[in-house]
Amino acid sequence: MQRISAAVLAFILLAGCASVISENVLREADQSVSFRDVLRDPERYRGRIVVLGGSIIKSIPKKNETWIEVLQQPLGGRLKPKNTDISEGRFIIKYRNYLDPGVYRQGRRITAAGEVAGREVLPLGEMQYSYPVLINRETHLWEEEPAYSSPQFMFGIGIGI
Repeated sequence: MQRISAAVLAFILLAGCASVISENVLREADQSVSFRDVLRDPERYRGRIVVLGGSIIKSIPKKNETWIEVLQQPLGGRLKPKNTDISEGRFIIKYRNYLDPGVYRQGRRITAAGEVAGREVLPLGEMQYSYPVLINRETHLWEEEPAYSSPQFMFGIGIGI
């Protein structure tokens, strides 16, 4: 009985820490390449798979694809973008299909594994901005979090899940 309980507990703990990007894609990804590296010189990393995340700025439906403009944010546990104002810039994820801008809307957090495909220079306000571009390999769109939730207090002894 204790073995079963220990096995179930281990499974729950591991499942809670599991990445949202598949193991196969993570094995292909070059985790030594940072967003800063790709931002500085996307051509140098062309063809490499990287994992990036952040908050969606906007979705741009095109004729046969969708571009998602993302404000980069550092990734935390499970590769979830941290809810922070810290960012090193913006990037674009290109999808070879239509994604509804009502779902992939401003403010939603996203994690993407994709192949670096160079850069797109596009207007950003009154300047030209050089966006690193990823061709989507795998994406996780995070659930929206409420703007405010009341404080929750818990008292007890043991592990909280």
